[in-house]
Amino acid sequence: MKITSLKTNHLVLPMGARHEPLTLTWITESGRKDYQAAARVELARDADFSALTHNSGWREDISSLGYQPPVALTARTRYYWRVFVRSVLGEEAESETAWFETGKMDEPWEARWIKAPYGESVHPVIFREFQVDGEVASARLYATGLGLYEGSLNGEPIGDEVLMPFYNEYDHWQQAQVFDVTGLIKKGANRLSFILGEGWYMGRFGFLKDMRNLYGSELKVLAELRVRFAGGGEMVLGSDESWRCRRSPVVDSSIYNGETYDARLEDTAGAPDRAVFASPAKGRLMDRLSPPLRVCRFVAPRELIHTPAGETVIDFGQVLTGWVFFSVSLPGGAAVTLDHGELLQNGNFYNDNLRSAKQRFTYISKG
Repeated sequence: MKITSLKTNHLVLPMGARHEPLTLTWITESGRKDYQAAARVELARDADFSALTHNSGWREDISSLGYQPPVALTARTRYYWRVFVRSVLGEEAESETAWFETGKMDEPWEARWIKAPYGESVHPVIFREFQVDGEVASARLYATGLGLYEGSLNGEPIGDEVLMPFYNEYDHWQQAQVFDVTGLIKKGANRLSFILGEGWYMGRFGFLKDMRNLYGSELKVLAELRVRFAGGGEMVLGSDESWRCRRSPVVDSSIYNGETYDARLEDTAGAPDRAVFASPAKGRLMDRLSPPLRVCRFVAPRELIHTPAGETVIDFGQVLTGWVFFSVSLPGGAAVTLDHGELLQNGNFYNDNLRSAKQRFTYISKG
């Protein structure tokens, strides 16, 4: 008999998810005539379980389909948990250790919403340079943005998620994420950076062309970086007016229309602008509800088609949601344009079924 598939609120090793209430589930695998008769669940703040936060004791009423330990969770804390199971035939098993880590919960943020002092059509990069002198024991980044954001630390992505903070009921609640960035912090100079896009919050949303700014008209970010040092002490870096900003190479982006990227704007010469305070999110700021959205696999093209209409079509063999990656060498100012569709009609490229949505990616070369 063995215990598998330990999940916290139906997620595997979640970081920063909302646990109201905390619900633990698992699967007991055993012979056909044997099954769980009783279970014991332990919860602790350390992986050795030397200081238990909760010990249910052996109970027959604990269900592997959902056990809710009566504990009061603390913000920004990692909890470890494990399960002991006793079968109807008297066999006992112990699970591996699982963990979950809480987010900000209802704790006040040591940060403020900030934005770039540009027009609403400009996709900004907002960043902060900072110094780390001691040996880092752990580092966590708590962040959210409107409409969408991508973060990087010293040029490396802060995680493997895309389209953060996903879709929200913006008038009522706004999700925040947590990232373990311990391995990205380095001794000396560091740079934390965010690029913002419109997403569902500001961008076109719906069948009508002019359905924009349904929830707001500011691209903005809220971020709190906490660095704990091996020798003790903590550095807290929150978004404020000391942050800087530039215009990003993303000229335009949209869930429906695609993206235009002008690599000529990657040049960062010249002094950056100063970020300014932005109005807070209208909805309640809360720990995440949506599971991470990630790239799950890469799909290679199956066929290169030259249509009767003289078009060049790259066929990936299926309808999918994602991005096309390609390498190109072009003189400065030359552009590559990719239009996306779901099918061919009379052997030719066809996307009229998308109505007025462009679904177009344009890359402009810097040479």
